[in-house]
Amino acid sequence: NGELRIAGAEYETVGRGCEADLVELTIHSDEDARTLSLSSDFADVMFESRTAYKDVIYYLKNLLVQYVPMLFSESARKSINQRVAGIGDEVAILSVKTKNIDPLLGCITDGLEMAEGSSVAMLVSPADNRFRLKASSEYLMHHNFLATNIDVQAGNAGDSLAMSLVADDLYAGMFHFSKVDVDGGAKDNGINLNAIFADSVQNISGEISARAKISRKNGRRNISLELNPSTVSSDNTVWNITTDGIKIDSSRVDIRRFAVRSNTQELFVDGVASRNEQDSVYMTLRNFSLAPFTQITSRVGYIVDGRTNGYATVRSALKEPRIDAKIDVDSIDVNGIGVPNVRLLSKWDFARSR
Repeated sequence: NGELRIAGAEYETVGRGCEADLVELTIHSDEDARTLSLSSDFADVMFESRTAYKDVIYYLKNLLVQYVPMLFSESARKSINQRVAGIGDEVAILSVKTKNIDPLLGCITDGLEMAEGSSVAMLVSPADNRFRLKASSEYLMHHNFLATNIDVQAGNAGDSLAMSLVADDLYAGMFHFSKVDVDGGAKDNGINLNAIFADSVQNISGEISARAKISRKNGRRNISLELNPSTVSSDNTVWNITTDGIKIDSSRVDIRRFAVRSNTQELFVDGVASRNEQDSVYMTLRNFSLAPFTQITSRVGYIVDGRTNGYATVRSALKEPRIDAKIDVDSIDVNGIGVPNVRLLSKWDFARSR
C-alpha cells in the first residue's frame, strides 16, 4: 500500500521520448480487494480486483480458449486452464480515460494518435464467467488509417463471445467507408463477421458476411473461410460476391471459385497460392467494369471507367512469383475523356526480374 508522485517524469526509448509534469500512482491492497489508481498528463487509469493482476490476463486468454480453442496449442490450453482454475470467485474492473496521450503513444509506435477523452471500461467476473468491454473515441489514427466516432462493445453470453464496432468514417489508404457497422462472434472454433458500409460521396455501399473455421493439423493452425451471401453496390450496379471456400495455413492459400458477378460482368479467381512452382492462381475477367476501383483512382484526381476481358496466372505466388497475363481494356473513360483501347501482356519472372 502506498502513494507515489513523480514530478517532471521523463520516458525515453530508442529515438523517442515524452515528458509528464506529474504522475501519481496509488496502490491499496487488503484481503478484500486490490486497487491501482494512476493519474498523469496522458491518461487516468483505475484498476480494481480481488485477484492478482496477472490472473485477469489469464482469464481473458481463457475466454478465447472457451470459444476458439484451436487458436492455442494443446500445451498452452492446459497451462491457461490450470491457472484460471485457481482464480476463484473474483471480479476485476478497469477504466481508462485518455488526456493528451499522443506523446506516450508516439513512444510505443510511430504515427499512432488518439482523441483526448477516449475511454475504455472493462468488467471481468470469472465466478459467473462474465466479460464486458466498452470503448469509444472521437478518432483513432495511425499513418494512413483513420477511424472517427468509434464505439466498440464486446461481451460473452452462454456459449458465444460477441463484438460490435460502429464508426462514422473509416479511411484506409485510398479507401473511404462511412457508416461502418461490424458485428462479430466466436463459438465452437468458428468466427463470424458481418460488415455493413456506405459511402455517399462515391455512392458505394455493401454488406460482407463471412465465417472462419479454425482447426489444427500436425501442429499447424488452419483457417477455412466461407462467404455468406455478400454484395457491393455502386450507382445502379450490384455485385454478388461468392466462393466455394478459402483455406489458409502457414504454407498456402487455397482459393476455390471466388467470384464477383453482376449481370454480364465477372471477376473469377481459383487456385493455390504457395511457394511451390507447381501451384498457381488463375484469374479471369469477363466484361468487368473498372468503376469499383474509382475509390483508388479518385484519390489522385482520376475518375476511371472501362471494361476488362482476359486472364492472369500467377505461379508460386508466395515466393518469387511468375506472372503470365493477357488483359484487354476497352471503352476507357478518364475524367469524361475517351481513351484508346489497351492490351496488357505480361510474362514476368520476379526471381529473374524480367
